[in-house]
Amino acid sequence: MVLMNNGAKSRWFRFSLRALLLFTGGLCVLLAVQVNKANKQRRAVARLFELGASVSYDYDQTRPGAGPKSPAWLRNVIGIDFVSTCNAVHLMRPVPRDQDLEILNYYRLKPVGWRRT
Repeated sequence: MVLMNNGAKSRWFRFSLRALLLFTGGLCVLLAVQVNKANKQRRAVARLFELGASVSYDYDQTRPGAGPKSPAWLRNVIGIDFVSTCNAVHLMRPVPRDQDLEILNYYRLKPVGWRRT
């Protein structure tokens, strides 16, 4: 004996292949934007370290000395630039050179100050 209930359809949420592809494409675009932003920040921080500058991230100013909120294993796998934003640059030269200021302008970073040595 087979019981059929035509009135109430108890099916899983259904979606088309087109919707799945659009959702996946949108997700890829959002992820690409985030990855590009993090890679740009990583390159800027590396270049600033070469120039003798130090940088501080958003967690340094919200919770000084506490460290980032993200897990250490995640930072080791994908890098600090994917989970935190660099928001302060301290130049160690007495007067910043033009190349120091160009790199800051290119990556849209603002110098907080520089030390006189």
